[in-house]
Amino acid sequence: PGIYGILGENGAGKSTLMNLITDNSKSDEGKIFWNEKEIQKQKKSYREQLGYMPQRQGYYPEFSAIAYLIYMGKLKGLSRKQAKQQGMELLERLNLAEHANERMADLSGGMRQRVMLAQALMGNPHILILDEPTVGLDPKERIRIRNFLAEISAERIILLATHVVSDVECIADQVLLMKEGKLLQVAPPSELIRQMEGHVAEKECTKKDLLYLSEQYNTANVVQRKEGLVIRVVGDQFEEGYHCVSDNLSLEDVYLYYCTNAW
Repeated sequence: PGIYGILGENGAGKSTLMNLITDNSKSDEGKIFWNEKEIQKQKKSYREQLGYMPQRQGYYPEFSAIAYLIYMGKLKGLSRKQAKQQGMELLERLNLAEHANERMADLSGGMRQRVMLAQALMGNPHILILDEPTVGLDPKERIRIRNFLAEISAERIILLATHVVSDVECIADQVLLMKEGKLLQVAPPSELIRQMEGHVAEKECTKKDLLYLSEQYNTANVVQRKEGLVIRVVGDQFEEGYHCVSDNLSLEDVYLYYCTNAW
């Protein structure tokens, strides 16, 4: 159990991996196992373990939130009574109980995302697969969903694919870095951040220098400090004038270092 954050740029292969794990796509080679058995051989018994929130959500706009959850629950083999009870419990936990009878089309984007998370949890799955669950949400909604996932992660395996570092930096037990279909690193966030020592540097600069300097290195950030503008870059070697920083390293630095360098 725990949260496994799968980080990578758009096109890194995150959604393809999700589709393979959910058996929505067939692999060209290799095998996927659950409890030491190939998932294709387990069929229905494996799919019953899954809760899936795809990147592009499909829902019926005229359904109310609770009607949609009842519908999804029945597809997962629950009785109507079980589905309604479980659906209302999930809406309560996600602070949506008062919107249970509102049409999906009338809910805000953040509310709809929470309903889609609720449908993934119908049937109490052991594996929760979330593909870009906070895309398009404002910071408040992102925090709400992150906190909820952290709360339930002791009960199940959560695979969370995203290109937004802040979605996983505070809650992931392990981070998997992907690029072009390859797995570059797997480690706890703290270990990945520790590896950045010697690979992050800063330099004072002017606005005129920014374009030139950002073409030299992968730019992690540009900040305004009392002494002026400071550019923060990642790499393996730095020219004179840069000084390596060992404090305030972050998963953002890790992401930029691995996902924008050729490996």
